[in-house]
Amino acid sequence: MLDINELIEIVKKDGEFLKSAVLKSSDVHEKEGHVNFVTKYDMASQKYLQEEFAKRWPDYNFIGEEEPIAKQLTDKPAFIVDPIDGTSNFMYGVPNSAISVAVVEDKETVQGIVYNFFTDELFTAEKGKGAYLNGERIYAPERPLEGTLCAVGTAPYYDELRGGTLNLIEQILEYCDIRRMGAAALDFCYVACGRFSAFIELTMQAWDYAAGYLICEEAGAIVSDINGNGIKPLGESSIVVGNPVAYKEFFEKIDLSLVK
Repeated sequence: MLDINELIEIVKKDGEFLKSAVLKSSDVHEKEGHVNFVTKYDMASQKYLQEEFAKRWPDYNFIGEEEPIAKQLTDKPAFIVDPIDGTSNFMYGVPNSAISVAVVEDKETVQGIVYNFFTDELFTAEKGKGAYLNGERIYAPERPLEGTLCAVGTAPYYDELRGGTLNLIEQILEYCDIRRMGAAALDFCYVACGRFSAFIELTMQAWDYAAGYLICEEAGAIVSDINGNGIKPLGESSIVVGNPVAYKEFFEKIDLSLVK
């Protein structure tokens, strides 16, 4: 594993740059898919992280969301990076965006950092060493779905998933309230520290969850796809993550035949 303090230093410096950003309409461009945007700051953030990581750890591949051609995970160690998770939030000044960095070795996340640069909340984990928020150990408390908060990602870039997502929301609302926060990496972290009992999204890319996945597991939460299967190797997947009680209840209570 790498020196996580070096990683944190780089990520927090990038966060200072992003927090001071002043966006103009000309800085925003559409990507493929419905309401899918990229800004010049996404690109600048990714460039900075890629260059800084390459200086210190040249033997590691770099897989970032904003690359023109997505790289595939190989046997080489790698960084999987979302330079701004929650770009739409970032565009409109909604303070729920984050830099997400996962360190992957043998195709498995061994270190994860998710940094909300608006609120200065830093979530970190190293495999086998626990999960932390600003240096304090965090755990996913064992709470039921009933009366808690559950996050649902709406996968807005995929029109074909809209019906299933709305059905999922309707079913979850029978048990608890929902939140749609717009930054998947932070949704994972909010499960890890107990703000949410669970988080579900019908499709997601590796840079959305690679860091949050480890943070949740190290906090005692359970992570799988919508079929209850593990997510290995890292790649496009549906996601269900929850504290142990809520995760079990989700599969008992939700009729997934209406969702898939």
